[in-house]
Amino acid sequence: MDNNKNIENKTNNQNTNNLIEFGEIKLLFWLSAVIFVTLAIVLIKIIGILGQLTSGFGGMIGGAVDGFNSMKLLITLLAIFGIASIINIVVIFNIRSKALNSNNFQKMNIPNYANPFRLAISGIVILVILLLSMIGLMPEFLSKFAVIIGLVALIACIVFSALTLLKNYPIVFQKDNGVNVNNNVAQNLENTDNKQSQIINSSNENNNSENVSQPGFLDNILQKDNENSKLFLKIIFWLSTIASVILLYAGIKGLTLYFNAKKLASEAANSSSLDNLFNSGMNTLGEGMGFISTAKTLQGILNLIVIAVIVVTVLIYLKAKKENKIEKLKNLNYYFIFGFGISGLLEIYAVNKVIKAFTSLSGIFGAATGSAPNLGFTQFVLILTLITSLGSVVTNYFVIFKGKNVEIEDIKSEWNNGAKKINAMDPEKKKKYTTIGIAVIGIIALYYICANFIFLQNFDFNKYYTVRIDGDSGSGKITNYQNPEFPLETANSNTGKPKKEEEFAKEGGITFNFSKTEGIQNGDTIDVDISYNKDVAKKLKIRPQNSKFKIKVSGLLEYAKNANQVKDLKNYITKLAQRKIELQKDENSSDNPNLAGIYYKQDENGNLSVKYFIQNVFAGFFGNTESFEPVEIGNIVLDKNNNITSYEEIKSNSFSTEKYNNAGEVQAAMSSQGYALLN
Repeated sequence: MDNNKNIENKTNNQNTNNLIEFGEIKLLFWLSAVIFVTLAIVLIKIIGILGQLTSGFGGMIGGAVDGFNSMKLLITLLAIFGIASIINIVVIFNIRSKALNSNNFQKMNIPNYANPFRLAISGIVILVILLLSMIGLMPEFLSKFAVIIGLVALIACIVFSALTLLKNYPIVFQKDNGVNVNNNVAQNLENTDNKQSQIINSSNENNNSENVSQPGFLDNILQKDNENSKLFLKIIFWLSTIASVILLYAGIKGLTLYFNAKKLASEAANSSSLDNLFNSGMNTLGEGMGFISTAKTLQGILNLIVIAVIVVTVLIYLKAKKENKIEKLKNLNYYFIFGFGISGLLEIYAVNKVIKAFTSLSGIFGAATGSAPNLGFTQFVLILTLITSLGSVVTNYFVIFKGKNVEIEDIKSEWNNGAKKINAMDPEKKKKYTTIGIAVIGIIALYYICANFIFLQNFDFNKYYTVRIDGDSGSGKITNYQNPEFPLETANSNTGKPKKEEEFAKEGGITFNFSKTEGIQNGDTIDVDISYNKDVAKKLKIRPQNSKFKIKVSGLLEYAKNANQVKDLKNYITKLAQRKIELQKDENSSDNPNLAGIYYKQDENGNLSVKYFIQNVFAGFFGNTESFEPVEIGNIVLDKNNNITSYEEIKSNSFSTEKYNNAGEVQAAMSSQGYALLN
């Protein structure tokens, strides 16, 4: 007896139209889809955190930060899972109840309903464990066991939801749902009632021996894809769409954080409010850590997508090879699929290295020591992956929904047809359009040249900045500041729109570099090289000028360093001493002071220090007594001819007046202090 005929009779006898209802299958399918997606993300997140916690101290910190930042996401996903599971439980038990009452309970044994039932049981286990944990009724001795049971139930939910999706997908998405339902039920009943489908008599055994070569697992999968269903391409299309959305979101969010960081750096250079700067920095840091946590989750999803695309791509290749249709793989949509798979693998490698560098101490240390991941390569593969995924979305959309294969030859043909139309055009029109095209291109080129090279706003550094050298010759220090005669008034203010020059001064990263910054003396030549952010200058259409120049140092105070440097030092000090003596005589005519000696040395700053002594003689009852008092001269400034132009008389400490009783004490004291006698 023909097996297909037996199946057909069997399905007719079992009232197949009453076994499966399309509305039930559709609801169970979408509930399973929600549960599968939410639990897949939860599982990826849990695995990511556990992976961090097992990668050393830095991993523990990264895992703790990741867990903290992901708490809201996990709670949201678990809430969605809980709602979907409760609805699934209510629906499946309602279906079971109706099936019992209508004597159609055998339909609960086919996978279309059996897998959702198993999913409901697993969901009940997870929800009960969560509920007991939340209300604190979970016994402590059962907590570890409950965790194991919960993880097993979670994996079971993912498996049974995936099986439900695979089994009910043909019913939900194919056009003729009635025929699909009947065929699906017939196939499922055949699989679930193996004993009844066996042939008892010997003639049927012979028929079975002839059909012993049944399609294998891979053949069954390949058979599900055909010209009408385009199952593999649909899977690729939706996976590429999700990947494109993830990459676009990550790119936009990453650029936003990059510009926020640049803005923060600019504020740090110009802000006078530490509180506002600290708050902005913490907000930006928090956004960055949150984005890293989100990026890890998105990258985990993207990893699964890339792997799934590669698996489906292999199935597409095997099917094409089996059907001798390798030539069809030269269509443009397949090129994008293959490209997406390859670039996706490179993206997984590059991005995972970057994430590790930002979420572990070992990665941060590597970045600090110069062994950070190649960010340029990472950017390249991200852009390449985005391009190939978008290309896969667009080209497969036309193949699936428009029935139009996009081939390389079609593009070449369109290009050749366009060239033929141009060549066949009337010469006058052709000349006219050529002239218009050249004019448009010329205008665009001229605008580009003028906007980027000619009509630029000049920014003369000598106009806006002045270099100042403070100190005396030999110990001068260099500083730079804003030119007070041409201030950038609005650069640090919040009122009014700043001019381009002011905006460039604020955000251009202007830095002065000097060939010498300390120990400067008259006659030195200092090279000044001003660096700035060329991207900011290009953006603001600024043409910097005088960014390199030389400074000839002059006009610094020239302090005397030694006695030989000063012209006629002894004569100058002698005259100072004589004026001091004359003033003393005017105050007390009984005194008879005299200059008793001049001594000199270099002080701790390397400058010349001079001491001269005034001898006073006092007549007493037992004879004359002497007193030698010093006067110290320092900071002696010379002109260009080495003549003294100014000096400073250094006062002695009021608590310790320096006096000596005879010339011997003076000579001994001066020698101990490092002074030499000026002859």
